[in-house]
Amino acid sequence: MKLNENASVTSWKDAASYYSDLIDEKEMEALLNDPDVAFAPISSKSVKGKNYEETVALFKNAGFINVETSSVEETRIVLKRTGEVEHVSIGSVIDFTTEDHFDAGTKVVIYYYE
Repeated sequence: MKLNENASVTSWKDAASYYSDLIDEKEMEALLNDPDVAFAPISSKSVKGKNYEETVALFKNAGFINVETSSVEETRIVLKRTGEVEHVSIGSVIDFTTEDHFDAGTKVVIYYYE
């Protein structure tokens, strides 16, 4: 059984896997081209310590249209530098990766140290 020049399968399980991957690729392509969908431009783990103004630009450039900032005071002994991101929330989500997508209008709040 041969599906196309690039994919050779030997069983129905292989064919099902191939078509499942193809559907996932098509769905991803549709999401990437949808102006109402925005992907997180950086993971929640990687954003910590970044400059908050640059982080705002990252999220806006990724298609998020409702981006806000909120300053937090450092109360622990270990001091953070002024302007560093403490964490980001996308809607109610605070643990995200660059594979996660959201409605472009979802509220993004970037919490940073004063």
